[in-house]
Amino acid sequence: MPIDNKRKTAPSNFPISGNFIFLIWLLIVLAWSGQGYPRQPYSEFIQQVESGQVVKATIDNQEIQYELKPTPGAKSSNPAPQKIFVTRKLAEDPELAKILRTHQVEYSVTVPSPLSGIWSILSWVIFPILFISLWSKFIAPDKQGGMGLLGMGNSNARTYVAGDTGVTFEDVAGVDEAKAELQEIVDFLKHADKYVKLGAKIPKGVLLVGPPGTGKTLLAKAIAGEAGVPFFSISGSEFIEMFVGVGAARVRGLFEQAKQQAPCIVFIDELDALGKSRSSANSPMGGNDEREQTLNQLLSEMDGFASNTGVILLSATNRPEVLDPALLRPGRFDRQIVVDRPDKSGRQAILLVHARNVKMSNDVDLLKLAARTPGFAGADLANLVNEAALLAARHDRVAVTMSDFEEAIERILTGLEKKSRVLNEIEKETVAYHEVGHAIVGSLMPGSGSIEKISIVPRGVAALGYTLQLPQEDRFLMVEDELRGQIAMLLGGRSAEELIMGKVSTGASDDIQKATDLADRYVTIYGMSKQLGPMAFDRSASQFLGGWGNPRRPLSPEVESEIDREVKHLIDNAHHIAGAILAHNQTLLKEVAQVLLEREILDGQQLHDYLDRVAIPPLLSNWLQTGEILTDPKAEESISVSRNGFNYKHLHVRSITMLDIDEMGRDEIAKVLMRVGYGHLGFNYEGKPYVMPMHYYLDDSGRDPHIYLFTTEGMKTQAIDRNSEVCLQVEEVFDDPLHWRSVIVSGTAKQLKDREEIERVREIVKQHNPTLSPAINRTWTDAWGRAQVVTIYQIEPSEMTGRTTDGVSSRQLIG
Repeated sequence: MPIDNKRKTAPSNFPISGNFIFLIWLLIVLAWSGQGYPRQPYSEFIQQVESGQVVKATIDNQEIQYELKPTPGAKSSNPAPQKIFVTRKLAEDPELAKILRTHQVEYSVTVPSPLSGIWSILSWVIFPILFISLWSKFIAPDKQGGMGLLGMGNSNARTYVAGDTGVTFEDVAGVDEAKAELQEIVDFLKHADKYVKLGAKIPKGVLLVGPPGTGKTLLAKAIAGEAGVPFFSISGSEFIEMFVGVGAARVRGLFEQAKQQAPCIVFIDELDALGKSRSSANSPMGGNDEREQTLNQLLSEMDGFASNTGVILLSATNRPEVLDPALLRPGRFDRQIVVDRPDKSGRQAILLVHARNVKMSNDVDLLKLAARTPGFAGADLANLVNEAALLAARHDRVAVTMSDFEEAIERILTGLEKKSRVLNEIEKETVAYHEVGHAIVGSLMPGSGSIEKISIVPRGVAALGYTLQLPQEDRFLMVEDELRGQIAMLLGGRSAEELIMGKVSTGASDDIQKATDLADRYVTIYGMSKQLGPMAFDRSASQFLGGWGNPRRPLSPEVESEIDREVKHLIDNAHHIAGAILAHNQTLLKEVAQVLLEREILDGQQLHDYLDRVAIPPLLSNWLQTGEILTDPKAEESISVSRNGFNYKHLHVRSITMLDIDEMGRDEIAKVLMRVGYGHLGFNYEGKPYVMPMHYYLDDSGRDPHIYLFTTEGMKTQAIDRNSEVCLQVEEVFDDPLHWRSVIVSGTAKQLKDREEIERVREIVKQHNPTLSPAINRTWTDAWGRAQVVTIYQIEPSEMTGRTTDGVSSRQLIG
């Protein structure tokens, strides 16, 4: 258990809080410092009585308080103040009462209180007691913590005795790389002689950096627990006080205490509070001077102890970019270890650690939970397990179920459910269309994850409904079309309101804010604007805490205007494409919204069945590739892709220019035919091959509503209409492989040289498509060096069934 030097102080002889002592002292001072009356000699008092100036007198045991008549001639509007005096009473004066009666003075006698003697004694005792109490509370140094004014320079670090942190590496999961690096520290503390004999020097300081909640403090405690050495823990903010010089004294005291108990570990949490760069602007009240003195003392202490003293300094921060460069140089913090958010396997390991004392039912799948919690840190996962256990206890269950974990995830992501917040019919309908709009648009966007749930049950502070979207895998990079897709999905709710309700509500305000922020980063941070090019105009304010800083340099008004235009253009196009998707699926939008209004929650297979029916509008593929909206409605035809069990978002989409086939030349027809009907093979993020056949159809709206499916047979490419009749056929294609590749892959890759690799990839194609015979293969490597194959397959006309010209679903097509 920790020995908390700040909390376990010696008991005070006067256990009175400082505020209470100050209040008593103030009341006494006010009572004693009331308005005093002038004193007169007793003889003067008798003379004033005999001259008729005294009108009233009050006699007590020791004094006489008397009042003189007002000064004659004073105006009634501004009377002269009454004159009250005090005189000391003689011990024995039998003539006093007679004199007062003779001169008609009104007088009274005050009988002394029995407690007056006690109060007289206390008046001499209370002030020494107050002084001693204030001294022991605020001024005299505390024996353990040193928190008095005279002991502020003593270290107030919490001390754990050897091996008593209660944490070992078995309690730490999900940060295997960091654990491996820190094992060396443990080995040095256990077997220091081995390193000293070899002349090796262990790092003086190790800096743990990473987002909040990832286990930096836990790792530091685990090192001390594994090594079995004393552990000193203190926060960087505890060094800084109002008084200059206190922080530096505490640093000296901490290191002196550590050297006396070496080998040991000194852990400074939140180092950025102490080690902020000295180039920052001065703060008021001299706070920056105190911080600089404390930092200078820390630097001096780190230089003052040798590597073999047995004192290891560990620090943690989530703001490494603000630290002073002198702290990070070799010889001080030699190592920086990143403790990042865990990946899928790391999250599963963390869940196992936190769930080992939780009674769970057999339906709990921790691997599935790990997949559904991307971005969660260790603290988030610990909170998730605890929330699930609390929910199970609330429902009087004997074990925690999978539904408890799923509800806990939603509570963490979206807030508490508020069924008491009742919406009227118009509001409820608006929210339903809003959320379904998000889901429909998001189902077609690349990299957007899986839509798992739609709800119109209010949650959190302001959310009247929500669409739960969970990534299918950990992602570390995003490409242009995925960012544009996120913006379009955010605007899908507002677009649905515009389409169905005819007006927009305030419910889209948060979506608009997020879309604008993302579009701004698209232009100013990621350099994806075609007009401005790869230039960064902003920079992140914090590597691990997020947020965005000031511009890296002053911008001209022209550049600022261009940035605004690019951001608006990006949002306008995303808004347009979201509206086009919903208009193309308006019937489905209304159907799903009505079901949602009845059930309030849509999830599971029923939701996926609805989203599988989403049709792809004509403008989508070109917008995904270029970010631009085609102005000519005939410039691109409606394209459906055969998913064949694969998600559309992973496919390579090619637009097909609408041409008048009757007037096309032979070469033009060949060029069009070469761009359709091909399959794509590649390797996913896990290195596994995948094959996704694609089949385009063209709606010839200029004539009879025919659908043309382009297939190949040997070197012949033909177009088959909806009646399975060959209507066009080209026997020759371009022989130049570079020209062919420019049509298929826009000339972005080089041809493979390894014939064995080509044959291996082709064999994989056959394994995944045993019924399709590849007629033409083109193989190349992409930008990551992965093998890719483009194949045009021969498709039998008998396989062409169930096709229509309007709202065609990809699942209704061939494949």
